[in-house]
Amino acid sequence: MTREEIAKSLKPIPWIYKHEYGGYSATFGVGGRSLDLEIAPALCAPPAEFHLTIFANEELLEKGYKKYHKNLDGAMKEARSFLIDEVCALFDLGEE
Repeated sequence: MTREEIAKSLKPIPWIYKHEYGGYSATFGVGGRSLDLEIAPALCAPPAEFHLTIFANEELLEKGYKKYHKNLDGAMKEARSFLIDEVCALFDLGEE
């Protein structure tokens, strides 16, 4: 199985809109870890407009993904790419 096959097979992220901060969140369990993904409008980060935050087992991940995005679609694509990487890490994909 390749990364591309995993990406094609992975269902869309079930984002939940959060009225309190005007953003989106999703929670997953992957490989024994709890992953919480949040996208919120960036308040003090021009020129980016959306901030992606990822928590693993309730601890903020600082590396492994791009945090600031110019649009919501970019932030959602980055979250999906991160999730695909997490699923791929569960398999021995070799050099594929």
